[in-house]
Amino acid sequence: MKPIIVKNIRYTAPSNEMGFVVAKDVKTDSLIWKKQVYKISYIKNLEEDVQDVFIVSLTLKKDYLIVQTENNKTYRLKLNQ
Repeated sequence: MKPIIVKNIRYTAPSNEMGFVVAKDVKTDSLIWKKQVYKISYIKNLEEDVQDVFIVSLTLKKDYLIVQTENNKTYRLKLNQ
């Protein structure tokens, strides 16, 4: 997935941190914030990998970061800039 860069901040959704969006400084790669967009409630006795829900895209719309998941749910995060 392609990261979004706004005002020297890179926004990504790491696949190893399910449901999180991370903001890092472009120049220093230092963490600015990490926010959990959604949680997954895993069902016991069912394989976790079939229950995982990945973020498939990040887009910018005005002052919001739009987060789209593989199960077609959309979330938005207000960018405070």
